[in-house]
Amino acid sequence: MLRQITDLNIEFREAVGVGDWEAATELETRRRAALQRLFERPLEDGARQKVLNALTELLQSDQALARSLETARDHCSEQITRMQLGRHATNSYRETGMMVPGPKMMQ
Repeated sequence: MLRQITDLNIEFREAVGVGDWEAATELETRRRAALQRLFERPLEDGARQKVLNALTELLQSDQALARSLETARDHCSEQITRMQLGRHATNSYRETGMMVPGPKMMQ
C-alpha cells in the first residue's frame, strides 16, 4: 500500500509539472483514497515507522509543490496585470490618437 501511495505521489507531481491538471486531479483522488485505506485498520508495530517516514515524505513533497504552485500563480498574476496595463495603454493611445489630428488633417 505504501508503494502505491508513493507511486501515485510521483505520478501526481509529474502531472502537475507538465500542467496536466485533469490527470493531477484524478491522481490526487486516487492517492487520497489509498491513504484512507491505509488507516482503515490498525497498523502493525513494524509498519508504523515505515508509514511515518512515507507520510513525512509525502507532506514534504506536498509542501514543496504548494510553494512551487504559489510561485507559478504569482507569475501568472503578474503576467495578467501586465497584459491589462498594456491593453489599457493601447486603448488610451487609440482614443487619444483618434482625437489628435494627424499630418494629413493639418494640411
